[in-house]
Amino acid sequence: MEKVIILLAIGYALGFYIRGRRATADLAQAGQQIVERNARLQTLDRQIAGRDTELSSLRRRIASLETQAADQKKDAERRRQYFQDNDLSNTQNQLHFISQCSLRAVRPVNKEAVQVLYALDEWIRTYQPDWRFAFEVSMGGFIRTT
Repeated sequence: MEKVIILLAIGYALGFYIRGRRATADLAQAGQQIVERNARLQTLDRQIAGRDTELSSLRRRIASLETQAADQKKDAERRRQYFQDNDLSNTQNQLHFISQCSLRAVRPVNKEAVQVLYALDEWIRTYQPDWRFAFEVSMGGFIRTT
């Protein structure tokens, strides 16, 4: 009977020993899994940080492109407005430009023409102020813009 008790005690101790070894192996395996998971998490954190950097770079690029597009739109609008304001095919612009000019006759060579043309110019200024008058005498043009 003693042998049976000793064998039972040995079996019982052997069971504890095997369970302890299995628990140690399971614990080591769990530790290894934790280390691997932490390594994967660090890799993912680095990837996320890289993507965040890339995303902020893309946001800055988008902001600069939007600014550039707005500047180009303003320039196009300014050029369109400049063209519209200086379009000589528009009669209102022609009248506006002519009204800004100060046209006067330079003394022509021909004295008879001087009297007639200056009288005509004076009449136009008096009775038709929105008209403009230009004339030539002999071989040259005698209009001076000031």
